Amino acid sequence: MLFLKILAVLALLIALLCLLRLGVRASWGAETRVTAILGPVRLPLVPKKEGKPGKEKPKKAKQKKEKPAKEKAPKDRQPLPKPGKEDIREALQLLLPALKRALRKLGRGIRIDPLCVSLVLGGKNDPADAAEKFGYLQAAVWAGMPQLQRWMHIPDPHIHTDVNFDAEKTEVSGEAAVTLRLGTLFAMGFALLIPAVKWFLHYRKRHREDDTKEKTPPVRAEEPPETAA
Repeated sequence: MLFLKILAVLALLIALLCLLRLGVRASWGAETRVTAILGPVRLPLVPKKEGKPGKEKPKKAKQKKEKPAKEKAPKDRQPLPKPGKEDIREALQLLLPALKRALRKLGRGIRIDPLCVSLVLGGKNDPADAAEKFGYLQAAVWAGMPQLQRWMHIPDPHIHTDVNFDAEKTEVSGEAAVTLRLGTLFAMGFALLIPAVKWFLHYRKRHREDDTKEKTPPVRAEEPPETAA
């Protein structure tokens, strides 16, 4: 009974860990701020907090002790050679389908919320060029955002684009947070681990067999004894 309770607690802890979200929240514009997200914990990365100046401890001179040289035991097996073209081709055949499945899981697990971006082009120096760039920018936003929303979860994006013909410089500001569940990373790791282990075992077995064939001397046929005439 106690063993079942321990298993239930471990299963609950693993489920809670898989639900934790990891990611980064950033804001840019007049000031740039970057914060790491570790579940409920927020750790500021930029700008860094200035720590309190501590007292410098006097450094003690360390005396290096000479260690006796250890004799290396002779290795029975030689290290595996670098993968050749056939090995790489075989690895791609095994890993590419798993990589596609892992990327689909990654996209479904990514959440971008909030996503607020403002981009105002400066068009004072060259109004015609700024207007042309604005058209390209609008086309990229209208064509790219639906594709991003199909691949990952972006619940409420706010993207503002404009042209300011009285300004010389382009102004960019916004805020975004990208998070990913820890369980999604575990699922991706398992999806790639199994085919990678299969390839490595087959690669090692093939090269070990080649080494054994090279080391085994060929068996010579015994010559029949000469008969006296």
